Amino acid sequence: MDINKINPWLAGITLIFAGSLLLYFEGYRNNDIISTLSYLSVFGGWIFLYIRVVKGTPLEEKTDEFSKANPEPFMQHISKMFAIFLLLGIVVGNIYYVSRLGNARKIDILQNQPSQTTIAEVTGIQVRRSRRSTSYYAIFEYTAGNKTIRHPWYEENEGDFLVGQRFEIRYSIKYPEMVEIIGTAR
Repeated sequence: MDINKINPWLAGITLIFAGSLLLYFEGYRNNDIISTLSYLSVFGGWIFLYIRVVKGTPLEEKTDEFSKANPEPFMQHISKMFAIFLLLGIVVGNIYYVSRLGNARKIDILQNQPSQTTIAEVTGIQVRRSRRSTSYYAIFEYTAGNKTIRHPWYEENEGDFLVGQRFEIRYSIKYPEMVEIIGTAR
């Protein structure tokens, strides 16, 4: 397959669409692999489109070439920085918007489709570290039908959940990993 024959417009739109769908339909799982794939796909798609849009414009020219044609290379730097910030804003906005739609879908499914309640116990706390932050996830373990599920739940603040705590949760029968906490169990 010749990579030069791939239509960059189609590739970019396809990557954005695939990453957005993955985030919309599978974001409730709180899985690092799914999140990373969806974020990289959306970012890569927007990069494809960005490259295609700036091709042949002064934003694509090298600074030395631009300074020969234009005595103000500073304006080109400002334009490039503005275009990059605009690109990052679009990527973040895309991810934020699709995440909000995915959360609305989750709420709709849990409220309007068949669901059941059960007791979930916090069996551990998972720590996910990135370059700039540390996130904590309480691992809820519960039984849905005849299947035991371990689902990570994001903690807003460290210590929100303790190992051994029990909660009453509602889960979707169709998507047993889609849960909401109803309250503490006695």
